[in-house]
Amino acid sequence: MSHIDFIQATVSAPYVFITTSRFSSGAQEFAKNQGIVLMDGIKLAELMMQYDVGIEVAKVYKQFHIDNDYFEKKLAIPIQKKTGMASSFI
Repeated sequence: MSHIDFIQATVSAPYVFITTSRFSSGAQEFAKNQGIVLMDGIKLAELMMQYDVGIEVAKVYKQFHIDNDYFEKKLAIPIQKKTGMASSFI
């Protein structure tokens, strides 16, 4: 009995197929017609991160930006804007 024959013979049972890759359009169409749930690698990784299953934090990064308000208001240092050869204050 092939996989397809087995699925068709037991179509009333819910099936979920998981891959770490992607499903072809033919596989997606077949699964849709048979009521089979497909989970590709991207969805699998998203669920693993959402539920913290089988993963661990390797490194955390901080992102910084310049707080211009700090320099303009707190220190009263005007920001210079260069216009050609001469500089003018904003």
